[in-house]
Amino acid sequence: MWLDDCGYSYKKEIPDIMKLRFLIILILFPVLTKGQNRTIKGEFEPNGDTATYYRFLIEEINTLGLPKLDTISKGFYIRIWTSRQVFTIKTDVDGLPLGDITTWITEDIKKSESRKPHIYKDVHPLSADTASNLIEIYYTLGIDKIPSDDSIPNWIRGFDGITYLIEEATPIKYVLKTYWTPEIQDTLKEANTINKLLSSIRISSNATLLLNDFDTKLPYKCFTYNNQVMCKIKPYKSKRKKQSSSNKVK
Repeated sequence: MWLDDCGYSYKKEIPDIMKLRFLIILILFPVLTKGQNRTIKGEFEPNGDTATYYRFLIEEINTLGLPKLDTISKGFYIRIWTSRQVFTIKTDVDGLPLGDITTWITEDIKKSESRKPHIYKDVHPLSADTASNLIEIYYTLGIDKIPSDDSIPNWIRGFDGITYLIEEATPIKYVLKTYWTPEIQDTLKEANTINKLLSSIRISSNATLLLNDFDTKLPYKCFTYNNQVMCKIKPYKSKRKKQSSSNKVK
Protein backbone atom coordinates (compact mmCIF):
# COMPACT_ATOMS: atom_id res chain seq x y z
CA MET A 1 0.00 0.00 0.00
CA TRP A 2 1.09 3.61 -0.53
CA LEU A 3 -0.30 7.02 0.37
CA ASP A 4 -0.58 10.01 -1.91
CA ASP A 5 -0.16 13.61 -0.71
CA CYS A 6 -3.92 13.87 -0.05
CA GLY A 7 -3.75 10.90 2.33
CA TYR A 8 -5.46 8.39 0.03
CA SER A 9 -4.11 4.87 -0.15
CA TYR A 10 -3.74 2.48 -3.07
CA LYS A 11 -2.42 -0.99 -3.66
CA LYS A 12 0.81 -0.63 -5.55
CA GLU A 13 0.20 -3.45 -7.97
CA ILE A 14 0.19 -3.53 -11.76
CA PRO A 15 -2.48 -5.59 -13.49
CA ASP A 16 -1.14 -8.52 -15.48
CA ILE A 17 -1.35 -8.49 -19.28
CA MET A 18 -4.64 -10.41 -19.43
CA LYS A 19 -6.27 -8.10 -16.90
CA LEU A 20 -5.12 -5.10 -18.88
CA ARG A 21 -6.49 -6.42 -22.14
CA PHE A 22 -9.78 -7.30 -20.46
CA LEU A 23 -10.04 -3.74 -19.13
CA ILE A 24 -9.33 -2.29 -22.59
CA ILE A 25 -11.98 -4.55 -24.14
CA LEU A 26 -14.53 -3.36 -21.57
CA ILE A 27 -13.76 0.27 -22.36
CA LEU A 28 -13.89 -0.25 -26.12
CA PHE A 29 -16.85 -2.69 -26.13
CA PRO A 30 -19.34 0.00 -27.26
CA VAL A 31 -17.02 0.79 -30.18
CA LEU A 32 -17.13 -2.82 -31.32
CA THR A 33 -20.91 -3.16 -31.04
CA LYS A 34 -22.55 0.17 -31.92
CA GLY A 35 -21.19 1.17 -35.29
CA GLN A 36 -19.26 4.35 -35.98
CA ASN A 37 -21.62 7.28 -35.22
CA ARG A 38 -19.54 9.52 -32.95
CA THR A 39 -21.14 11.08 -29.87
CA ILE A 40 -19.55 14.40 -28.89
CA LYS A 41 -20.21 15.86 -25.44
CA GLY A 42 -18.91 19.04 -23.91
CA GLU A 43 -18.53 21.76 -26.51
CA PHE A 44 -22.07 21.18 -27.84
CA GLU A 45 -23.93 20.38 -24.61
CA PRO A 46 -26.94 22.70 -23.99
CA ASN A 47 -25.99 23.20 -20.34
CA GLY A 48 -22.24 23.07 -20.93
CA ASP A 49 -19.77 25.91 -20.68
CA THR A 50 -16.92 24.20 -22.51
CA ALA A 51 -17.15 25.91 -25.90
CA THR A 52 -14.59 28.56 -24.93
CA TYR A 53 -12.26 25.92 -23.50
CA TYR A 54 -12.62 23.82 -26.64
CA ARG A 55 -11.42 26.75 -28.77
CA PHE A 56 -8.52 27.23 -26.35
CA LEU A 57 -7.72 23.52 -26.57
CA ILE A 58 -7.57 23.58 -30.36
CA GLU A 59 -4.99 26.38 -30.20
CA GLU A 60 -2.87 24.53 -27.62
CA ILE A 61 -3.21 21.21 -29.47
CA ASN A 62 -1.96 22.81 -32.69
CA THR A 63 0.84 24.61 -30.85
CA LEU A 64 2.08 21.43 -29.14
CA GLY A 65 1.54 19.15 -32.14
CA LEU A 66 -0.92 16.88 -30.35
CA PRO A 67 -3.69 14.86 -32.06
CA LYS A 68 -7.29 16.10 -32.03
CA LEU A 69 -9.10 13.51 -29.97
CA ASP A 70 -12.55 14.17 -31.45
CA THR A 71 -11.32 12.69 -34.74
CA ILE A 72 -9.54 9.48 -33.66
CA SER A 73 -10.44 6.29 -35.55
CA LYS A 74 -9.10 3.60 -33.22
CA GLY A 75 -8.16 2.91 -29.61
CA PHE A 76 -9.00 5.22 -26.73
CA TYR A 77 -7.43 8.25 -25.09
CA ILE A 78 -7.56 10.03 -21.77
CA ARG A 79 -5.91 13.45 -21.75
CA ILE A 80 -5.66 15.66 -18.67
CA TRP A 81 -4.57 19.30 -18.86
CA THR A 82 -3.06 21.27 -15.98
CA SER A 83 -1.60 24.77 -16.26
CA ARG A 84 1.77 23.62 -17.62
CA GLN A 85 1.55 19.88 -18.19
CA VAL A 86 -0.55 17.57 -20.35
CA PHE A 87 -0.94 13.92 -19.32
CA THR A 88 -1.87 11.56 -22.15
CA ILE A 89 -2.85 7.92 -21.64
CA LYS A 90 -3.81 5.81 -24.63
CA THR A 91 -3.66 2.35 -26.19
CA ASP A 92 -1.29 1.25 -28.93
CA VAL A 93 -2.24 -0.83 -32.01
CA ASP A 94 -2.20 -4.02 -29.88
CA GLY A 95 -4.52 -2.52 -27.27
CA LEU A 96 -1.80 -2.11 -24.64
CA PRO A 97 -1.55 1.09 -22.58
CA LEU A 98 1.12 3.75 -22.96
CA GLY A 99 1.34 7.47 -22.37
CA ASP A 100 3.45 10.56 -21.90
CA ILE A 101 3.69 13.91 -20.14
CA THR A 102 4.18 17.09 -22.15
CA THR A 103 5.55 20.02 -20.16
CA TRP A 104 5.67 23.37 -21.92
CA ILE A 105 6.08 27.11 -21.60
CA THR A 106 5.45 30.01 -23.99
CA GLU A 107 8.01 32.75 -24.51
CA ASP A 108 6.81 36.24 -23.58
CA ILE A 109 7.69 38.79 -26.27
CA LYS A 110 7.22 42.53 -26.69
CA LYS A 111 4.16 43.71 -28.58
CA SER A 112 6.48 45.48 -31.00
CA GLU A 113 8.02 42.20 -32.14
CA SER A 114 6.41 41.01 -35.37
CA ARG A 115 6.74 37.28 -34.76
CA LYS A 116 5.07 34.46 -32.92
CA PRO A 117 6.46 33.55 -29.48
CA HIS A 118 8.57 30.41 -29.28
CA ILE A 119 7.34 27.34 -27.44
CA TYR A 120 9.72 25.36 -25.24
CA LYS A 121 8.49 21.85 -24.45
CA ASP A 122 9.63 18.48 -23.19
CA VAL A 123 7.85 15.15 -23.75
CA HIS A 124 8.51 12.43 -21.20
CA PRO A 125 7.18 8.90 -21.92
CA LEU A 126 5.30 6.95 -19.27
CA SER A 127 6.07 3.29 -18.77
CA ALA A 128 3.38 0.73 -19.63
CA ASP A 129 3.10 -0.07 -15.91
CA THR A 130 2.48 3.57 -15.00
CA ALA A 131 -0.01 4.08 -17.83
CA SER A 132 -1.97 0.95 -16.90
CA ASN A 133 -1.99 1.94 -13.23
CA LEU A 134 -3.39 5.38 -14.10
CA ILE A 135 -6.09 3.85 -16.31
CA GLU A 136 -7.16 1.62 -13.44
CA ILE A 137 -7.22 4.54 -10.99
CA TYR A 138 -9.17 6.70 -13.45
CA TYR A 139 -12.00 4.19 -13.88
CA THR A 140 -11.94 2.95 -10.27
CA LEU A 141 -12.52 6.53 -9.12
CA GLY A 142 -15.36 6.86 -11.62
CA ILE A 143 -13.93 9.98 -13.28
CA ASP A 144 -15.73 9.06 -16.49
CA LYS A 145 -19.05 9.43 -14.64
CA ILE A 146 -18.35 12.87 -13.11
CA PRO A 147 -19.85 15.68 -15.23
CA SER A 148 -18.22 19.01 -16.05
CA ASP A 149 -18.15 21.45 -13.12
CA ASP A 150 -20.98 23.66 -14.41
CA SER A 151 -23.29 20.63 -14.10
CA ILE A 152 -22.30 19.97 -10.47
CA PRO A 153 -24.49 21.82 -7.92
CA ASN A 154 -22.66 24.32 -5.67
CA TRP A 155 -19.38 24.17 -7.63
CA ILE A 156 -17.88 27.64 -7.24
CA ARG A 157 -16.28 29.25 -10.28
CA GLY A 158 -14.04 32.32 -10.42
CA PHE A 159 -11.41 34.17 -12.44
CA ASP A 160 -8.25 33.28 -10.52
CA GLY A 161 -7.12 29.73 -9.93
CA ILE A 162 -6.57 26.87 -12.37
CA THR A 163 -9.06 25.18 -14.67
CA TYR A 164 -8.24 21.51 -15.28
CA LEU A 165 -9.49 19.97 -18.52
CA ILE A 166 -10.19 16.28 -19.09
CA GLU A 167 -10.71 14.73 -22.52
CA GLU A 168 -11.96 11.19 -23.07
CA ALA A 169 -12.12 9.71 -26.57
CA THR A 170 -12.95 6.53 -28.47
CA PRO A 171 -13.82 6.25 -32.17
CA ILE A 172 -17.52 6.79 -31.29
CA LYS A 173 -17.33 9.17 -28.35
CA TYR A 174 -15.57 12.39 -27.39
CA VAL A 175 -16.07 14.15 -24.04
CA LEU A 176 -14.52 17.40 -22.81
CA LYS A 177 -14.96 18.37 -19.16
CA THR A 178 -13.67 21.31 -17.11
CA TYR A 179 -12.99 21.68 -13.38
CA TRP A 180 -12.19 25.11 -11.95
CA THR A 181 -9.85 24.94 -8.94
CA PRO A 182 -11.16 21.76 -7.28
CA GLU A 183 -8.64 22.31 -4.46
CA ILE A 184 -10.99 24.89 -2.86
CA GLN A 185 -14.21 22.88 -3.35
CA ASP A 186 -13.53 20.64 -0.37
CA THR A 187 -17.22 20.22 0.54
CA LEU A 188 -17.99 18.52 -2.77
CA LYS A 189 -17.33 14.81 -3.20
CA GLU A 190 -16.80 15.27 -6.96
CA ALA A 191 -14.05 17.84 -6.34
CA ASN A 192 -12.36 15.58 -3.80
CA THR A 193 -12.38 12.77 -6.36
CA ILE A 194 -10.80 15.03 -9.02
CA ASN A 195 -8.16 16.10 -6.49
CA LYS A 196 -7.46 12.46 -5.74
CA LEU A 197 -6.95 11.76 -9.44
CA LEU A 198 -4.59 14.74 -9.90
CA SER A 199 -2.55 13.75 -6.86
CA SER A 200 -2.30 10.14 -8.04
CA ILE A 201 -1.17 11.21 -11.51
CA ARG A 202 1.52 13.52 -10.15
CA ILE A 203 2.89 10.90 -7.77
CA SER A 204 2.78 7.97 -10.21
CA SER A 205 4.45 9.91 -13.03
CA ASN A 206 6.94 11.99 -10.99
CA ALA A 207 5.33 15.02 -12.62
CA THR A 208 6.48 17.54 -10.01
CA LEU A 209 10.10 16.40 -10.31
CA LEU A 210 9.88 16.66 -14.12
CA LEU A 211 8.43 20.16 -13.86
CA ASN A 212 11.15 21.34 -11.47
CA ASP A 213 13.84 19.94 -13.77
CA PHE A 214 12.16 21.58 -16.76
CA ASP A 215 12.24 24.97 -15.01
CA THR A 216 16.01 24.81 -14.55
CA LYS A 217 16.46 24.63 -18.34
CA LEU A 218 14.17 27.43 -19.51
CA PRO A 219 15.85 29.35 -22.34
CA TYR A 220 13.73 32.50 -22.08
CA LYS A 221 14.09 35.48 -19.78
CA CYS A 222 10.31 35.94 -19.56
CA PHE A 223 7.53 33.48 -20.28
CA THR A 224 3.78 33.06 -19.84
CA TYR A 225 1.50 30.41 -18.42
CA ASN A 226 -2.01 30.43 -16.92
CA ASN A 227 -2.39 34.03 -18.20
CA GLN A 228 0.56 35.21 -16.11
CA VAL A 229 3.94 36.62 -17.12
CA MET A 230 6.96 35.35 -15.20
CA CYS A 231 10.58 36.51 -15.54
CA LYS A 232 13.87 35.12 -14.34
CA ILE A 233 15.83 37.29 -11.93
CA LYS A 234 19.56 37.27 -11.36
CA PRO A 235 20.79 36.06 -7.95
CA TYR A 236 21.10 38.96 -5.48
CA LYS A 237 24.62 39.98 -4.54
CA SER A 238 25.19 42.06 -1.46
CA LYS A 239 26.80 45.45 -2.19
CA ARG A 240 27.78 45.79 1.47
CA LYS A 241 29.85 42.62 1.27
CA LYS A 242 31.58 43.92 -1.86
CA GLN A 243 32.38 47.24 -0.22
CA SER A 244 33.65 45.69 2.99
CA SER A 245 35.98 43.38 1.03
CA SER A 246 37.33 46.30 -1.00
CA ASN A 247 38.07 48.28 2.18
CA LYS A 248 40.31 45.61 3.61
CA VAL A 249 43.89 46.70 4.37
CA LYS A 250 46.28 45.02 1.99
